[in-house]
Amino acid sequence: MSKQRMYQAKPVASGEKVKGWYVEVFSTQKAYIVPEQAKPYKECGIAFADMIEVIPASVGQSTGLKDKESVEIYEGDIIECPVFGKSIIEFFEGSFITRHIEHCTKPFHVLRAWEQKQLKVIGSITDTPELLETD
Repeated sequence: MSKQRMYQAKPVASGEKVKGWYVEVFSTQKAYIVPEQAKPYKECGIAFADMIEVIPASVGQSTGLKDKESVEIYEGDIIECPVFGKSIIEFFEGSFITRHIEHCTKPFHVLRAWEQKQLKVIGSITDTPELLETD
C-alpha cells in the first residue's frame, strides 16, 4: 500500500498550520483538515468533531519531498533555489512545479526528486507573502 499524500492548511480559528487529509464540503463551501491522529469510527467514518475548518486558499498538498533541512515541501511553499532563486511550489497539469519569482530565463520547471537537497523552504504564500516581492 502506498503512502497517502497529506495536506496542510491554516485553521480559520488561527494558530499553526495543521496537517492531515483534506475534505471539502461542497454544500457549505467550507474546507477542513482531518488530522492524521484522528481515529475513524467503524460505523460512519470520520466524525465532524475531528475535522478542523481551514482557510481554503491556504490548503497545500504535500509533494512527498523534503528540502535540504528535512522540512516537508508543500504546494504553496516559497523555496530558495541556488539556480533559480525564490520560487513558489505549485501543482500544474499533473506535476509539482517551481514557479520562479525572481528573474529567470524559464518561468517554471518541474520539481524533481533529485533536486530536493538543493532547495530550502523559506515561507509560504499565506504565511509570508512579503517574500513574493521582487527587488
